[in-house]
Amino acid sequence: MGTDIDFPTAAKGEAAIFVLAFSHEAGDKIRPWVDALLRDKIATWGVADIEGAPFFVHGMIRSSMKKSTPQAQWNRTLILTKDSKAWRDALNISNVKIPLILVVRPNGSIAWSIEALYSADAYQQVKTQFSQIK
Repeated sequence: MGTDIDFPTAAKGEAAIFVLAFSHEAGDKIRPWVDALLRDKIATWGVADIEGAPFFVHGMIRSSMKKSTPQAQWNRTLILTKDSKAWRDALNISNVKIPLILVVRPNGSIAWSIEALYSADAYQQVKTQFSQIK
């Protein structure tokens, strides 16, 4: 949080999971994903799209996110402030109100994705896909 990093190449060199929120509603639902992945010591990146929020509240959103994010995860939290429509189109997002989970290979390419609320079944699917690329 606070440093410019390119997405998705931020994790280049390691297999990782990106948990993306393209709306405020989805943003409220990524914490269970991130917490579970971190508990299992999986390289995890949280990504929040705030481009649609009025520019004058971007600072407040960032501050709120920083307060609610464990300090150890600050360097693995990305905030999108531009090109969100291009990203939604490229990632073929069908429902911006739920998180998108990306399993990313060490070369930065996407191996697998799912739009899902956190559940034990969805989490197991993500872990299975991640274990296949490690």
